[in-house]
Amino acid sequence: MKLAWRVVGIVGVVPAIASLGCGKNQKPTISAPTVSSNMPLPEWVPKNPSPEFMRAWRVLKPTPDEEFTKFAEGDFAKLALARRASQTWAAAFEFFGTLTNEQTKRFFSVRQVRMPVSSLSARQRAALDNWFDQWRRVMKGNGTLPEDFLVVLFKMGAREDLSNVDVGFNAENEGRRVHTIFWVRQPDGSDSAIQNDFAYM
Repeated sequence: MKLAWRVVGIVGVVPAIASLGCGKNQKPTISAPTVSSNMPLPEWVPKNPSPEFMRAWRVLKPTPDEEFTKFAEGDFAKLALARRASQTWAAAFEFFGTLTNEQTKRFFSVRQVRMPVSSLSARQRAALDNWFDQWRRVMKGNGTLPEDFLVVLFKMGAREDLSNVDVGFNAENEGRRVHTIFWVRQPDGSDSAIQNDFAYM
């Protein structure tokens, strides 16, 4: 588990298969999220999950509880920070759940999907803004991680309207961690990227 945000490179291509979605005239059936009978639901899972959350929950796995312990290494302050950061994961699941079927299949095929912020659908932009809001609310006063993810992007060179920012999801080449990732296009045409974990494949 890597709570510290970091600048990253482009992830390699690894094949995978997934399918997701409903028929044209079908509405998704919402039921409470479940995990295996011997594992309780994580605290961050909403009691009344949205359709978008449930779409993501069907194809992604919650971060195993032992990852918190591994990350903290006996340090209670680090453990508290990890638990705090996990409160943003429901919003990340909801954002992932706004991907189209084609985008979701692409993610599981090449382990990455990338979208210009300016081309997001209204539902996707609302989910992204909610993720920014949740991060700001949860991280306020933590003293370690950035309190406002938008400020981080602006410091990386993002324009105020995010017109030079792409957003999406990727998964580690040799692991199962899933990240929310932002690419900021620089004046020289290069990209600076920043990501943070929120789920497992």
